[in-house]
Amino acid sequence: MLVAMTYAGAVVATLLAWDVSRKRRAHRPIAVLLTFGLAADLARRALRVFVLVPAYAALNGAPASGMVRALAHVDQALFLGYPAALASVTLWVYLARRPWPVMVVYVVAEVALIASYPVLRGEGVRKAYLGFQLACLAVAVGAFVHWMTFRKNPPTVTHWIVALMMVVEIAGVAAGPWRLGLFVKWDLAQMGYCMLYAMLILIQWRWSWVIRNSTPRS
Repeated sequence: MLVAMTYAGAVVATLLAWDVSRKRRAHRPIAVLLTFGLAADLARRALRVFVLVPAYAALNGAPASGMVRALAHVDQALFLGYPAALASVTLWVYLARRPWPVMVVYVVAEVALIASYPVLRGEGVRKAYLGFQLACLAVAVGAFVHWMTFRKNPPTVTHWIVALMMVVEIAGVAAGPWRLGLFVKWDLAQMGYCMLYAMLILIQWRWSWVIRNSTPRS
């Protein structure tokens, strides 16, 4: 039930983001981020349900190889892609800077994880994931603090939505699955994302309504 609610919220929030971005181009990074997050999560769920979980059960703790290993690294890349994408969006929204440095670090991190397998597995992978998540959050928080300190223009709804998404990620690290068990407590993250999508739906629906009613009619 929670999974279905989370996906339903993600779909509605994403559609509303694209609706808003048609009138407010500055909101497009949010629409792209939500689209990527939804697509990546759907792809990961399909991979894990139909391929990885049965394959890992058959391996019984042995290292993966061949196609199973390749798909596991795809799953890994999609998982790490969201924090990298969020950090990239913060650079774009708060600092108006292209996110190429984040993308380069993301590629380097993924190549390093691929090269380190199967030496790095289990708890070692969790720590590597956590380090990457913290690095992305450091970039995001730094961009936000810089914007709060030196901003010249008034904040928009887009700025506060990005901040809200950052808060959910920080909560996941401080008191969610990153702290209590990344591979066994992901339902806590789903609860956080479910609440996030509910808030995004309300905020963007209200904003979309305001935009429509403030647009002069011919």
